Amino acid sequence: MMTAHITKDQVVLIFEMAENLPHEQWEILLDELKSEHIPGLYQNGKRSHASFERGTGKTRVVIYLTSRTVAADMARATLQKWNIDLVDERGNPTR
Repeated sequence: MMTAHITKDQVVLIFEMAENLPHEQWEILLDELKSEHIPGLYQNGKRSHASFERGTGKTRVVIYLTSRTVAADMARATLQKWNIDLVDERGNPTR
C-alpha cells in the first residue's frame, strides 16, 4: 500500500513499484496538491522528486509544500481522498 509521510514542509510518498499510479493519475494528484516545479529541487519541468531505494526496492516521491501549494492539512485531506495511508509527522497535526 502507498504510504504518505506528512511534515509541515513536504509530503513523502513511499510505495512498491506495483503500487505506482499511472502517469495520468500522478498528474491529477499533483494538480490537486497544486505542486509546481521548483528549480534546484526538481528535475527540469517536474513537480516532484522521485528516487528508487535499492535496499527496500521501494520508490520514494517527495513533494515540497510551499506558499503556492496546498497547506499540510489540505494535503492530508487530499491524500485521504486517494485512499493513501498517512503518517502525520507534524507535532500538532491540526496546524
